[in-house]
Amino acid sequence: MDLNSIILYLNAIGFGIGGAVTLLLSAYSDYWSRKHLLVTISIAVYGACSIPCYWLQGYTLNSFDALTALWILFAVLTFIIMAVLSMYIPHCMRNVATNESTLDTEGSKQHARRKYGVTMTIFGQISNQIGSVLLLVVVMILTQTLTGTAATSAGLLITSIVGFITVAGSLGALWGLPAVPARHWSSGAAWYEPVVELVRPLQDLVRRKNMAFLLIAYTIYVDTLFAVSSVAGQLFVAEIRPGALEYSLYSLAQVLCIIGCQAMFLWVRPHLPFSLEKWLIAGYAISLILPIWGLIGFASVRFGWKTRWEFYVVTFISQLSQAFANTAWKVLFSELIPVGSEVRWLTLQVVLSCGTVWVNYVASAPLQNATHELRFPLIISLVFLCFPVVMELARCNLRVFREDKEKWERAECEDDQGSQSEEGSQALQGTIIVDGHMKR
Repeated sequence: MDLNSIILYLNAIGFGIGGAVTLLLSAYSDYWSRKHLLVTISIAVYGACSIPCYWLQGYTLNSFDALTALWILFAVLTFIIMAVLSMYIPHCMRNVATNESTLDTEGSKQHARRKYGVTMTIFGQISNQIGSVLLLVVVMILTQTLTGTAATSAGLLITSIVGFITVAGSLGALWGLPAVPARHWSSGAAWYEPVVELVRPLQDLVRRKNMAFLLIAYTIYVDTLFAVSSVAGQLFVAEIRPGALEYSLYSLAQVLCIIGCQAMFLWVRPHLPFSLEKWLIAGYAISLILPIWGLIGFASVRFGWKTRWEFYVVTFISQLSQAFANTAWKVLFSELIPVGSEVRWLTLQVVLSCGTVWVNYVASAPLQNATHELRFPLIISLVFLCFPVVMELARCNLRVFREDKEKWERAECEDDQGSQSEEGSQALQGTIIVDGHMKR
C-alpha cells in the first residue's frame, strides 16, 4: 500500500478521535475550578507516550502497529494541549486591562488587551519552536556521527529522552499556572443536563455572529493550509529525494521560519497603522499564493514545487501567513470569549477542525493510492482558501456584525456591573455584622 495514503488515513483517524475527545472537553472543562490539573495531566501523558519510542525501531509488524497507534495518540493529545493552554490568553488579556489603573477609556483598554495578547501568543510560539530547534540539531548531530541502525533511529532515541524530561517538567505546570474562573454548575440541574452540555457550544455558536464567522473562517484556513503543507512535504520527498541530513535541515528551516516570522511580526506591527483585523485578512490572502504555485507543477515545466529552492520559499510564505493569521485570530477571538467559557470556545475550534479536515484526507487517500499524483488536493485547497478572506472582509464591513459586537459588549458590561453590585452588597453586609459585634 502507498505510504502517503497510510499517512492520510492516520491523519483522518487522529482528527476523528481527537474531535470526539475535545468535544467532551468543550462541554465540561469550564465547570472545573482546577483546570491547571488538566494541563499537567495532558503534558505528563504526552511525555509518557514518548518514552517507548526508542524500543520500537525494529522493522517488524508489531513496531509498525505500535508507532501508528502512537501517531494517533499524539494527535489527540496535541489537540487537548492546544485547547487547554490557549485558555490563558483571554484570561490574561482581561486581567491586564483590569490591573492597569491608567486605562481610563475603552480604546486604551482594548489597545492594552491586544498588545498583551499578541506578545503572549508570539512568545509562546517562539519558546516552543526554540525547543524544536535544539531537538533537531541534536538529532542531526547524532545522525551524522553514528552509523547503521543507531543513526537511523537517532530521532527515536531523542524522543524517548525528551519524554522523560517532559514528564518531570509537567510538574511546573501544576504549580506555575494561574487559576482560571470556573462556571457554576447548578445543584438542581436535571439528569439530562450533562448530555445537553455536549451540544450547548454549538448552540452558543449560532447566537454569536462575530464569533461564528471568526471561528468558521479560521477553521477553513487552518484545515486547508494543513492539507497544503502536507502536499508540500510529500512533494519535497518525491521531487528532491532528500537524505536524512537534508530532510532534517528542511525541517530545521521550517522551524527557523516560524521563529523569524513571529519575531518580525512582533517588531513590525507597532510601527504600522494596521488593525489586527487587517493583519488577519493579510494572513489569509498570502496563503492563496501556495496552491497557485503548486498547481503550476501540473505543466511540463521545471517550476511549481519541483526544485529545491522553491520548497524553502514556500515554507517562508506559509509561515509568514500563519504568523499574521494565527496571532491576530487568537487575540481577536479571545476578546469575545465570555468569562468562564475559555475552554469551551477555544476547544470548539479544534472540534470543528477535527470534524471537517478528515473528510479531505479520506477523499484523497484512495485517489492517492490509485494515481500516486500528489497535487490534486491543491485544486480544492485553492477554492477553500478564498472563503476566509471573503468572510473576514464581510465581518469587518457589514453592519450586522458591528451590531452583534455591541450587543454582547453591553451584555458583558451588565454582567460585570451585576457582579460588582453583588460583591458590594456582601461586603456591606459583612461590615454591618462586624460593626454590630464590635458595638456589643
